[in-house]
Amino acid sequence: MSSAPEAAVHPLSPSVDDSVQSKSLGNSLSFAPKRKISPEDREMEDRADQNVEMDDTAEEADAEVVIPSSKHDRNKKQKRDRDTPYHALLDKDNPRLAKYIKSIGLVADEEWDAFWDLLKEPLPTSFRITGFRRDCEALKTVIHDHFLAALPEETRKLCEQITWYPDQLAWQINMHRRIMRRSDDFKLLREFIINETASGNISRQETVSMIPPVFLDVRPGHKVLDMCAAPGSKTAQIVDMLQGDLVIAPESSDEAGQAVDVTTSETPSNGVAPRLPDGLVVANDMEIKRCNLLTHQIKRLQSPCVIVTNHDASMMPNIALKDEDGQEKLIEFDRILCDVPCSGDGTIRKNLDLWRTWHPHNSLALHPVQYRILKRGLEMLAVGGRLIYSTCSMNPVENEAVLCRMLNETKNTVELVDCSLRFPELKRLPGMKKWNIMAGNGEVYEDHLAVPGNLRMKVRQDFFAPPNVEALHIDRCMRVMPHLQNTGAFFIAVLQKKAILPWQKYAPLAGIRLKPQQKFESDPLVGFVKEDPQTWDTIKGFFKIHPDFPADQLFIRKGSQDKSRHVYMVSKVVKEVLECNLSRVRIINAGVRILTRTGAKESICSYRLAQEGLQIWMEHLGVAKLTLTKQEIETLLMKDFIEFTALRPESREIVDKIPVGSVIVRYEKPEGLMFDLTAWRAATTVRCYVAKEERGHYIRLLQIEASNATPAQNSAN
Repeated sequence: MSSAPEAAVHPLSPSVDDSVQSKSLGNSLSFAPKRKISPEDREMEDRADQNVEMDDTAEEADAEVVIPSSKHDRNKKQKRDRDTPYHALLDKDNPRLAKYIKSIGLVADEEWDAFWDLLKEPLPTSFRITGFRRDCEALKTVIHDHFLAALPEETRKLCEQITWYPDQLAWQINMHRRIMRRSDDFKLLREFIINETASGNISRQETVSMIPPVFLDVRPGHKVLDMCAAPGSKTAQIVDMLQGDLVIAPESSDEAGQAVDVTTSETPSNGVAPRLPDGLVVANDMEIKRCNLLTHQIKRLQSPCVIVTNHDASMMPNIALKDEDGQEKLIEFDRILCDVPCSGDGTIRKNLDLWRTWHPHNSLALHPVQYRILKRGLEMLAVGGRLIYSTCSMNPVENEAVLCRMLNETKNTVELVDCSLRFPELKRLPGMKKWNIMAGNGEVYEDHLAVPGNLRMKVRQDFFAPPNVEALHIDRCMRVMPHLQNTGAFFIAVLQKKAILPWQKYAPLAGIRLKPQQKFESDPLVGFVKEDPQTWDTIKGFFKIHPDFPADQLFIRKGSQDKSRHVYMVSKVVKEVLECNLSRVRIINAGVRILTRTGAKESICSYRLAQEGLQIWMEHLGVAKLTLTKQEIETLLMKDFIEFTALRPESREIVDKIPVGSVIVRYEKPEGLMFDLTAWRAATTVRCYVAKEERGHYIRLLQIEASNATPAQNSAN
């Protein structure tokens, strides 16, 4: 995965100094048992730091390209013509890469030309809809009826729904984004995708990147760990499954791979459950800059269940909770996503520099790193839990070799899960039972005995298939190749923990007494109600909050100059994690904003509702809800406010009874569309407190022509 641009840290995030970060990662941040690292592993790991490529969804930059034409101007930079794609200028050829892929038999001879030619083509554009099922279905209708239907027939053929994705909420446009950017036919659809991405309703994500979370089988209430989470697209999928009313059917289901509606009879007709979302997603990344990007992405998910942490995944610290007796015990996660750093040769269609930089050393150096991350993940996994191991590499050294080594060490306590019947429309190849290895000198070796003595420290026995490979069922792994469905390449393996790992029998996870670690300099998270009970009483009375609402799950950042400007809500499990682990886990972000302090003196309550957290706790609010007509809601969204004189008599009568302050505005469409907005009832107007991007989203849901749907520039969010 490529390095990502630095993003602003969420308001709830502590300010983490980079110098502190660099020192801390080298010291004892982890409660994971320290294991000895061999010299050869350390040597390979050092080299890996120079070669890691990570899967990212960021667009390629329009960079200046150096094109040497003579001895005298070889180093001169020439601006390339913007009409000439970078793909056309680059020499896409790497004989060593071609030789290696052929030598291991990844691609059949009759498919080689199609595979190699497609590898040189730009990657298609792909995206998926995110959020609760009610909103997803509405947005899917808008895409079909107002954007795809408006395309010419030939252009529409380029837009394909990803049929294996649950409820067909994902699309692949078989056109590179640079070409799409210049196409008049796609202008409105492209603007729609960009705007909906900004408002968090669409995730632009590579097709193969969507695969691991759907095999993870996340259920509401699960505790999930994403060990290498940045930039956050897979984390977003996990959150959708954790807190939404949409999950993926398990293998035992008659409709395996299809969506399952888990809405219960307790769910009201508007589709929002009165119970607050519960569960836990720990999204971790080693680099602080990528954590900031991850925080920015997760902020759009509007989830109280997510914590962003900053640790080396191979030394991920144990996370503790208190039991009924008040004793600390460690969390064992129900699901873990282990999408490890890799050489990234599966991303060569978008990371074009790999044509020049690919080298077999990259995979050999990364194997020990990937092995240690997988081992730590299995240690933190609960018995009966599921772990996904995935890479964007085609190389068996980073895939099958890592799994064979781990399965042999775990001695039947971990097994590969057979997923061959799930998502049959997803074309993939089984795991390989035998493979060759290419050394840095370009020579290919069939087994370790053939490796010269001077290379055996670099090309190790563990990198080859073991003698018992048949017994390990390594063919249950899945490898997606580019030429199968016009995608990138990806490797996925589903593992299930059947029993405690052999080395855990001597150091069981449960009941370990943890010692506090280094405290990080940041404004501490404190309970809002405990810190300011008088203000909470005012808020509770004004918004008529239900007495059963768990106020102890509200937090503020104490110590900053802008003390308690925002109030954040977290799930029950996240609250317990915050209370037990602030001194031992580097927490970058947690919670979703539900209240914001205002400067308005005319209201008896100094706080207003925040749009981003409204849907989570709205059923616990008794504050007035003002239902407007389509014409009224259009005026509110387009102008940012609506005057009392523009309201129909029925609405005006309701508004007159509402005190000055925060109010919920509701729209219900006859055919079922419904949404709620946060607003402010002033002396003569109702003002919308929704960000510009989100207002545009609701305007599109109201099926207003995009050319006339320009929200007011002033965003009060």
